[in-house]
Amino acid sequence: MSVNEALVARLEAAVAKLERLGAGGGAGGAGGDDEAPLVVLDYDAFYADAVQPLVDTCSKIDGLSFGSDLETAFKFVRTTILATTKCKAPSSKELLKFLDPVVKIVTAAQDCDNRSKTFNHDKSFAELIQCMNWLMIARPAGHIQASVESAEFYLNKILVAAKDMDDPDKTTHRNFVKRTKELGKKLAEYVTNNFKSGLTWNANGVPITEFNPSSAGGAAAPPAAPAGAPPPPPVGAFNPNVDEQKSNSSSSGGAGGMGAVFAELSKGAAVTSGLRKVTKDMKTKYRKDAPPVVPKAKPKAAPKPKAAKVKKPATKALNKGTMFVENFDETDEQLLEITDVKIKQNVFISNCSNITIVIKNKVKAITIANSSKLRVFFDSVLSTCELVNSKRIRLFVQESAPTIAVDKTADFEITLNEQSVANPPTIYASSISGGNLLVPGEKADSDPIEIPIPEQYEHKYLGGNKISADSVKHG
Repeated sequence: MSVNEALVARLEAAVAKLERLGAGGGAGGAGGDDEAPLVVLDYDAFYADAVQPLVDTCSKIDGLSFGSDLETAFKFVRTTILATTKCKAPSSKELLKFLDPVVKIVTAAQDCDNRSKTFNHDKSFAELIQCMNWLMIARPAGHIQASVESAEFYLNKILVAAKDMDDPDKTTHRNFVKRTKELGKKLAEYVTNNFKSGLTWNANGVPITEFNPSSAGGAAAPPAAPAGAPPPPPVGAFNPNVDEQKSNSSSSGGAGGMGAVFAELSKGAAVTSGLRKVTKDMKTKYRKDAPPVVPKAKPKAAPKPKAAKVKKPATKALNKGTMFVENFDETDEQLLEITDVKIKQNVFISNCSNITIVIKNKVKAITIANSSKLRVFFDSVLSTCELVNSKRIRLFVQESAPTIAVDKTADFEITLNEQSVANPPTIYASSISGGNLLVPGEKADSDPIEIPIPEQYEHKYLGGNKISADSVKHG
């Protein structure tokens, strides 16, 4: 979609909104039966201005496959917004079931192949698409912003790689980064203007289980299934062929009756006179041409079912000067803000996964243990921020951190901004892999600089009780 087409779509939505306001409709009213509500018209303008350009850009990048998922997810958001004007507030379970198409896309996006040439694009989409959780939380604008910030790590890698490309590929990849950021920004603006405190529903509406998008002016209803063959006759219906077979078998099996059986038994020992005698050479164990006897294999025992993993309840509690944050994942919170801590208190994060944690104010120390897929933003710490026995952790230092200690952790990223890089932390690392330090470029518009943290060291004996240790550089 060109810029002119997007501008026309926005103007049409604005004119329609003004006309409806002049007719006496409210900002979120539905108007006539055949007209879309204002919040839907505003969303259509957002889609044309932000989503469609990104979908078009995705189609120009070879090997990129999530363009259709991006389009499907944001079109279903329109259906959800339309449902808010027609339905009363559903329960959490009903809403989650209704949003199942979006949930499946968000879940599938997390499975990225690190061998793919579009890995950074796929990961940026996996982070960005988590903004869809705004449909289920209060004050969603902050969550959308956090999702975009999480995607920036991979978007920056795309910009670095684009430096070595030639046009038009260089321009296409830079446009992908630009339009991804614009989508997040404009979605946050739309949500702030229309759903600042989360989705609002029609108190007099129908249950969401009765919502029909086609009758409400949304997407067309799926076509009816083609008529099939007539149903089979009921079980037990008369079948002349079967009844005839039963009649013939019963009549033939009854010849002779019990009288013939007693006549044979009355012969005494002569009853076996007509039987053949089994000689030694007829026995299987003496026959040379008989196949070998194979012992019957014992049936294998069915594998025992694995016990289902029981999720411990998520807790956040202050105890003896330490704020304990434990067992949180994406089913509990997508964005967890910790604001009730002071400079003399510690923060201990344990057994958390796949969420964003924002720590406000200056704290004494931060420890992250036994966690994965976390994005942790903090202002500053007085002593140390420590990572222990974790993986796929992203640390964002907003102001200052004297020391960062990393132990038994894989695939982690420490990002410093313009303020925190002025007084960089001392980093202690042991038993790590895949660690990187990301710092701003030389200029404001320069690409960020990614520095790998050494994993291997070369040691040499220097005599006496001395030994040297130098990092091994590859490439």
